[in-house]
Amino acid sequence: MVAVIYTRFTDFEKNLPIHPRLSQAAQALEALSSRPFEGGKHPVDGDIIFINAAEYATKSVESALLEAHRDYIDVMLMLEGEERIGYCDLSAAGKVVKPYDASTDALLAEIPDAVSFVYIQAAFERGDIAAAQKL
Repeated sequence: MVAVIYTRFTDFEKNLPIHPRLSQAAQALEALSSRPFEGGKHPVDGDIIFINAAEYATKSVESALLEAHRDYIDVMLMLEGEERIGYCDLSAAGKVVKPYDASTDALLAEIPDAVSFVYIQAAFERGDIAAAQKL
């Protein structure tokens, strides 16, 4: 089962009780987003909580892959631009392109026909935020 939270950054605190580490992650995101952009990995609590800051061009659905995690929760904060993020239960995923790799906590698969999308964009004060959690 997959749970997706879609909210404004300013309203994200309402979702903090869902996981004990979301509060620490939200504080780190806010601190990092107030500084000039610096890409790369930003440790917050070692390998337990970290931020991967990335600048990239969004891909079309046809060229994108589904990414699944076992151990980490993805929290995406859009500072600039916009993106459409697809999500589905892993049992509905398409053909596995790259099997699960514990070192990267990721499995890559083709996007199936039965996928839901969240459209996120940087807007208003702090932008949209989407979080996906494996349940």
